[in-house]
Amino acid sequence: GAAYLAWCYVEGRGVERDAAEAMKWCHKSLEMERYYLPLHILGEIYAAGNGVPKDEVEAARYFKQAAELNNWESQIAYANCLAEGRGVARDLSEAAAWYGKAATQGHPENLFDQAMLLFKIDDEESRQHASELIEDLTKSGHAGAMREKALRLVKDPGEAVALMRKAAGLDDGPAMTALGDCYANGTGVNRDAAAAVEWYRKAADKGEPAAQLAYSNFLRTATGIEKHEAEADKWLGEAVGRNYAPAQARMGQLLLTGKAAKASEAIEWIRKAVAQNDAEGQYELGKCYDNGTVVEKDANEAVTWYEKSARRGSANGRVAYGKCLLEGRGVAPSKSLGKYWLQLAAQQGSKEARDLIAK
Repeated sequence: GAAYLAWCYVEGRGVERDAAEAMKWCHKSLEMERYYLPLHILGEIYAAGNGVPKDEVEAARYFKQAAELNNWESQIAYANCLAEGRGVARDLSEAAAWYGKAATQGHPENLFDQAMLLFKIDDEESRQHASELIEDLTKSGHAGAMREKALRLVKDPGEAVALMRKAAGLDDGPAMTALGDCYANGTGVNRDAAAAVEWYRKAADKGEPAAQLAYSNFLRTATGIEKHEAEADKWLGEAVGRNYAPAQARMGQLLLTGKAAKASEAIEWIRKAVAQNDAEGQYELGKCYDNGTVVEKDANEAVTWYEKSARRGSANGRVAYGKCLLEGRGVAPSKSLGKYWLQLAAQQGSKEARDLIAK
């Protein structure tokens, strides 16, 4: 019928791809009956801006209408809109519910997406439901669930590492990255830089940006592997190319401190990281204001970014903010608060924080 013809124009099956024709046949189909396929096609056309101006609101509206007709692909598409706030107000609870509806139609892989959203909601009922889903999926051999169980639910570090090995054995890139972290930090295993490098490289090859950044850093510092600046630059570029905020912050930091410092380019990368609320990016931007690099020197603005970075968990940000509080630089002095932030940084392994506390 008309809906199938619309699909043919979208996919180029038997006809040349033509978004305008696809839309025409979608609307003809909807004049005859309310059917999920033309609604879903219209959602995809507006989401991609295929032959029409991209319109996330229209895309979400059509995906929702198709989802209400019980099409699992549309339910996932609408859940994604809700989870990311694309075209609709962000609503994690409703997104999780739509993932659940898709899962009941024989697509259990969406239970994992549902669980991850429930963890983000972070109330007791949601956490309990998410934990139950992860446990069930782990029993069924779901690699992502094994990894998340290891990271979120297992208390014993050694047991967590064993579970992550199983997930990595099922080709789960994030589990490989997590194993690299375990060996790098000595969590659940003996600290072993060479083993960390091995897992980071495996995950990097699978396109995991966190592993690409970590592998780049190890190559640059000759930690567990021979130093190789060009290779380090290559892997950092891979992570940056995936719009990974910590890699953007690292790129900015390197451009500020490298042999051929490029301050104006550096701050562009730092601001990109800050736009994604990256803690290290916020710290680097604070340093720029602190030192008057590219921007006008401004102690108050520096403190603002140091505090944001500190509150998001950066050890560097916590040290910088703690020092500002101790010195009364850009903020009212407070020895107790300064010491508090330095202690948090020291707990994260900051030698500078430990030395300042000792003084």
